[in-house]
Amino acid sequence: MTDFFSILIGLGLYFVLFLPTSYSICWLAGPFDFRRRSSLFRLCISQALSFAVMPYMLFLLYRVASPWLMLLPATAGLVQIAPTLRRVRWRHAKPFLILLLAITCIAPALVAPWTIGTRTYLSVVRFDYAKHVAVTHALTADGVPPFNPSFAPQRPLPLFYYYFWFLSSSTVEVFGKGLVPARNAVVAGVIYTAMSLAATVIVSAWLLFPGPRRRLRSRVYLALGLLLVSGLDLIPFLINVVKTLTSAHTSIPESLDWWNEIVASWTATMLWVPHHTAAFIVLWLIYWEAALAPEAPLRQSWRMLLFRALALASVFGMSVWLGLLAAVIFAAWTIQQMIYRNWSKVRACALAGLIAAVLLSPFIVDLARAKNTSAAVVALRVRQFRPIVVRFERIDHELNLSRLPAYAIELVHQGISFVFLPINYGMELGVYFLGAFLYWRFCRGTPYALRGGRAWWPLLVTCALIVTFVRSAVAYNDLGWRGFLPLQMALLLALVMVWNRSADGGLSTGWRPVLVILASIGLATTVCDLVLMRLYPIVADLYGPNTGQAGSAFSRREAYRRLDVLDPSHRFYVQHNPDRDVDYESAVFGDRRVPVEDTLYGSLYSVDPNTFQSTFKRIAAVFENCEAGAEDYAEGVAADYQIRFWLFQSSDPVWQNRQCWIWSRPAAFADPRVIVVATQKAASSEP
Repeated sequence: MTDFFSILIGLGLYFVLFLPTSYSICWLAGPFDFRRRSSLFRLCISQALSFAVMPYMLFLLYRVASPWLMLLPATAGLVQIAPTLRRVRWRHAKPFLILLLAITCIAPALVAPWTIGTRTYLSVVRFDYAKHVAVTHALTADGVPPFNPSFAPQRPLPLFYYYFWFLSSSTVEVFGKGLVPARNAVVAGVIYTAMSLAATVIVSAWLLFPGPRRRLRSRVYLALGLLLVSGLDLIPFLINVVKTLTSAHTSIPESLDWWNEIVASWTATMLWVPHHTAAFIVLWLIYWEAALAPEAPLRQSWRMLLFRALALASVFGMSVWLGLLAAVIFAAWTIQQMIYRNWSKVRACALAGLIAAVLLSPFIVDLARAKNTSAAVVALRVRQFRPIVVRFERIDHELNLSRLPAYAIELVHQGISFVFLPINYGMELGVYFLGAFLYWRFCRGTPYALRGGRAWWPLLVTCALIVTFVRSAVAYNDLGWRGFLPLQMALLLALVMVWNRSADGGLSTGWRPVLVILASIGLATTVCDLVLMRLYPIVADLYGPNTGQAGSAFSRREAYRRLDVLDPSHRFYVQHNPDRDVDYESAVFGDRRVPVEDTLYGSLYSVDPNTFQSTFKRIAAVFENCEAGAEDYAEGVAADYQIRFWLFQSSDPVWQNRQCWIWSRPAAFADPRVIVVATQKAASSEP
């Protein structure tokens, strides 16, 4: 419960600091004819566009001053937003307030760690949550530009990552003054971003749904409900479960999305990658603001032009992948405007892009300095259908492809992936795939068509081509996974209109039960994924394959609490065994930089592979070697990497040898699963 109240405090800080600031900025810039809208709709626009200017504003504050200066725009915004809050007809907003309350209660239960007795259960989202927490605290500790929190070979390295969203959670951590640690500030940010997504659906419905306004409320409810509907991932998941029950060679995945190249559900996107979600929201709304805004001379629209530039800079800083996508989308839209000779919009878009590039130049220079590898960023590749990809070796054998050169084999593989694209997208999109067909067949060119006209083409065609034929070459395919978000929102809105057309008798009666069945499977997919997100770690700890992990996590959490007493300023390094894929506990509970985090995040942020390997091997050897001279070796490593405390777990090889040097040292913390020992330098001085 302590964490829950801490999260509530963090969420309150989000609303006090960022919503009023967003309201003031929207009042000045005037997106979507802001000043003429109703009080409730202005609040929705402000919530949805909270991440339009605020991330870049925080970037400047962190870089040249202090995040405490955020009090100035927040105070001015509170004064300005107060009359609007008094004028809102809250009885009309009751369904939305219930939705916000539900998000506030459910999101922490799904994401935050649970401690039950002497066991701490991390959620399945720990894979990304660990990184979010580490980056947030790095910003709090180091400012801008931050240092790499997961790898520090004898000296801190600058962080090669897009961290603008995490500036908001870092600001909440700063203002929380110890009441809101980084892990809870991140969860508060997840909730706030989820609320911004709900507000984005409301704003999009108002802007893009056709027809009489009396039907808008029911359409908004349906659109919000569809945020809980995913694709058909439940079907391959159940097949995998059957295989697991009948074979000892497979295991149940922790997420329903992992069976294929991901098209994540909205709930998964919100909970796993709030920074990409926020970047999508800004990209989506700024695109439609530019597309739907009337033409105006520069002297009348310069404030909105600056707003767009700041928003584009924020998109890039929150998600480089969606920033690159935004650049291509707006380039395609500008070409379209040139074809139709809308020269004022062409000039406005070009100027906004140029200003955004200038604003981003310090951040881009920081990234260039932090980059230590020459690997390609993107690659041309047809979107994979993994059930076929895993059979490529068998296909190569059956077709006798080994006699062909490597590039020819690759072309065959790409061709096979291309052939399976309809099945791939049909399974991933489910009811939305059918909804797209029905919309094209029965709604296009009718009163049920979405507003926006030809502005849809640059957005949809560009996104579809990029996510299908281009992938990010850094670690995971975030470009292909997150670049799908504009398409998903478009398909969601189109499905609402298809359902309206069906309800009005515009479709044959046979389509409606098919839509209901596919939507039901999509809803069941989301529910199952959310249940797995919370319960899988508990079941896996009790019955395998992660037996004992929750007990170890509890001990690690208690160890870091003790170290917070010994070293409250977090000046000293505490090194655990880095020979793990991901060391979640250090990132989530440690709140301090380490020389080597693990094999994934330790090498993730454009780290030179040779430097990583040499550092990793030297430190990992401390946890494996108990031979003569091992203690002197550990002291030498500690001196080289400024390590003051070693943290050993029962899973480490040295733990089993009770004659090892670690047992002869006085322990800063000890329990049956974890022991923390100080180096000689730390033992001889006060932390």
